[in-house]
Amino acid sequence: MCFTLYVGASIKLPLIEWNKEQAGFHTANLQDYELEVLSRFTLPHVLYIGSHEGCGCGFRHALAD
Repeated sequence: MCFTLYVGASIKLPLIEWNKEQAGFHTANLQDYELEVLSRFTLPHVLYIGSHEGCGCGFRHALAD
């Protein structure tokens, strides 16, 4: 199962497309199945954030540090 992260902000944040050839940090608009997370945010602009692995799994090390 992927480690999924989202970011909320008071301003509209840029979308950073996933690029398999230059894998790195990326953002995306929420998919329909993710809209439930909006209830956890007080800020109006929410994006999914992904790691170099194409999902949030690249951020799992944050749990250990």
